[in-house]
Amino acid sequence: MSIVISQSAYAVGPGIKASFLASGGTGPYVYSLSTTNPAGGTINSSSGAYTAPAVWNENPKNTYDTIIATDTLAATGEAQIEVGNAIKLFMEIIRREMGLAEDRVRLYQQKIFEPTDEGLWIAIMVSRAKAFGNSNKFNPATQKSEQYVSMQATLEVSVYSRSTAALWRKEDVLIALASDYSKYQQSANSFAIGTLPAGGHMLNLGVIDGAAIPYNFRIPINIQYAYPKRSDVPYFDEFQQTQIITDA
Repeated sequence: MSIVISQSAYAVGPGIKASFLASGGTGPYVYSLSTTNPAGGTINSSSGAYTAPAVWNENPKNTYDTIIATDTLAATGEAQIEVGNAIKLFMEIIRREMGLAEDRVRLYQQKIFEPTDEGLWIAIMVSRAKAFGNSNKFNPATQKSEQYVSMQATLEVSVYSRSTAALWRKEDVLIALASDYSKYQQSANSFAIGTLPAGGHMLNLGVIDGAAIPYNFRIPINIQYAYPKRSDVPYFDEFQQTQIITDA
């Protein structure tokens, strides 16, 4: 019998927990993580409790952790969880809610690539970013220094296509960002997304992109998030030797 793994989350931020539960096969199950291009999280081998790494790996090859459940007869089942910062989770919300493949939602930096088919494409750029607070506190429970920079950014979401897909589905971006799944992800991972375009505008850029991209709408969306870092606390235990000088 095949093993099926249910999971409490499909994408998480650094240090966030999730749970995995296997069914089918012959229990009990042993949970482990694949060592092929891991994101760096950990999992409890008996309970399936997963914890994302404290710092996410920006290498695209290390985006996912693969969870493996093995039953007493050595049958296995697999599931994946994505680990990323708030902007990567923003992309995952749009991708999941709009039913798009992973390569259809991309980051870009002032570089528009031409669509290769009639389907829908979404490109996201960080156009502005502003820091409005930072902190550094010692956590006695972990014995770590926990540092945060609070950020506000504007993401330019470009919805484009060679067909009319972008014209008819641009509103789906706003529906995705206001969905129940989006609200859950924001609450669980401590970030906030503006559910309406900044200024209320969807800018039509199709007239300047040429014949290959007739439909292109740019939607500015504001997002607030914290950039975390955890590190060991330095101890300064090297002191100069004390010398006492007396008259001979």
